[in-house]
Amino acid sequence: VSDGNDDVFLENSVKENEENKARKDSADSFYSTDDELESTDADLPRKKSSNNPRKKSIISHVYTVPQVLRKFKISILFMCITLVFILTFTPRLVIMISEATNKGYWSGLTDNQIRASLFFYRFYIVNNIVNPFLYAAFDSRFKQEIKKRLSCFKKT
Repeated sequence: VSDGNDDVFLENSVKENEENKARKDSADSFYSTDDELESTDADLPRKKSSNNPRKKSIISHVYTVPQVLRKFKISILFMCITLVFILTFTPRLVIMISEATNKGYWSGLTDNQIRASLFFYRFYIVNNIVNPFLYAAFDSRFKQEIKKRLSCFKKT
């Protein structure tokens, strides 16, 4: 038994297929590739004008190697930042949990243990110190600028 929704779905599906075909056949389409452009407009006369070069498809320029490497580099950067955050904040979190569960946490420690606990309690500050260096290590323009500025100091 059909409730009418199947007919509407089929009509919409047919419309979408026709629209996709029309889009694919269009020479200026975002979805077309260079091969499709050559096959669709091969029979059309071409003007011999050097002022208006043939447009290339956007698709052919989307996934270039430098862009992929840049995305990979950014992913590695954020993984390093996250790792440093976890390593520097975990000791503070452990001490905070110990304080909450043991009311006499600080009074039960020796002087050296208190110093070590306070060191690790404030160890998260290292994250703030390391972050700019991580950004610098992964940013090639920043590295070039630093090298340029440091070479100025060597000359004077």
